[in-house]
Amino acid sequence: GRYGGRSPARALFVGGKSRSGTKASFGSGRAPIRAGPPSAPLILARSSFGMSKRGLSTFDAFMTTCETMWGVIIFLKFGGLVISSGLLVTLAVIATCTAVQVLNSLACSAVATNGLHSGAYQLLVANLGTTWGTATSLLYYLGMSALATVEICGAVEAVDAGLEAEAWGPDVVTESQYYDEGVLGSAALVLLALLRGFNSHAVHVIGVVVIVVLLLTLASTLAGALRTFSLSSLQSNLLPPRGEDAMGYTELSYLFTFIYPCFAGLFQSVNKAAELRTPYVSVPRAMLGAVLFTGIGLSLIVVAIAASAPRGELSETDFLLHAFPSKYVGLGGTVVVGIGSRGPCPPA
Repeated sequence: GRYGGRSPARALFVGGKSRSGTKASFGSGRAPIRAGPPSAPLILARSSFGMSKRGLSTFDAFMTTCETMWGVIIFLKFGGLVISSGLLVTLAVIATCTAVQVLNSLACSAVATNGLHSGAYQLLVANLGTTWGTATSLLYYLGMSALATVEICGAVEAVDAGLEAEAWGPDVVTESQYYDEGVLGSAALVLLALLRGFNSHAVHVIGVVVIVVLLLTLASTLAGALRTFSLSSLQSNLLPPRGEDAMGYTELSYLFTFIYPCFAGLFQSVNKAAELRTPYVSVPRAMLGAVLFTGIGLSLIVVAIAASAPRGELSETDFLLHAFPSKYVGLGGTVVVGIGSRGPCPPA
């Protein structure tokens, strides 16, 4: 149309050169090679899209995406997945989810790098049109909001799991786990909403803290599982308890219900595009890197869980409660990750 099918920023640089004949590599985020003062098109591009004010790197986008993907589901539910379906089927579902999200990443990267989009809404509207883009964005934001609720409820469930594991004191904070999730979860949601509303930049600081806590919690729970690592236990948990023929739609749906949300948050790097120094490079790398990292990480976790105890002795919360050096490391880290990682949800 107006820019010959190119984004306004790229239309300024046709065939790798600016209209003044200066060689440029705008798509890579590097400044053009020039001997004289900045050309008018370059100044216009940087001022129009705020390129000079962008400060986030590819790692920042990768970190934000992983922060959204990794949550309490891993610590609370993956033990139950191995128990109900066996290691091999669980790994197959993780591989399927990874492959689907790799394709989504490639497709999203192709359209995300075709212009400067400062958010999932702008990206969807630019490629689907106003009507379909708005409808799809609404579903996306509602889905991410639902994921935030699930993660916060999981954080409350971790609190109740810790109380139940103690020989003294009550098993719940209020009257029941249902009321715990309603009261404590609502309070956490309100706190996050106020924090984001009054200081949106605090999300980046919280993100760094959450990533550090997540890594420490993951190391603690994996160390606890590896302390009892046994090849015989791994072999006993390879297949579903009732055999491969018993794996039907219900069992597979249960697996996808808890595994696929661990790959949610793919658009987080797109949401940060307006703040990235090199969005054309950072968005694809952050997406693909986060998906592959998550797929490999989840696979290693379920292998460690399957090898930690033989069939019949493995329970759903063992991975969390057997953390090293203390279960409180796993429980506390899960609560922090469950609440803190929801800072970017729904994305800005």
